[in-house]
Amino acid sequence: MFTYRKAEIQDISAIEELMNLSISKVLGKLTDKKELEASYESMGLDTKLIEDNSYFLIFEEDTLIGSGAVSYTHLRAHETVLDLVCRL
Repeated sequence: MFTYRKAEIQDISAIEELMNLSISKVLGKLTDKKELEASYESMGLDTKLIEDNSYFLIFEEDTLIGSGAVSYTHLRAHETVLDLVCRL
């Protein structure tokens, strides 16, 4: 069974560990060494998303298996005339 919760500042090390594992296992098969190193630099954790409560963790039982967020700014970047993001 999967569960989720909002990420907290104390989760940062677990999130970074999961991100590094994901980058090495998934991208490591698709990129050369130079591209893989660049991936670690460009795919860092944005702690502001944790601070504003828009970053979530996904667990299978007690194991962290996923994390992520979609910010309002990200949604607005993909907005079209037919698919408007709610404006306050």
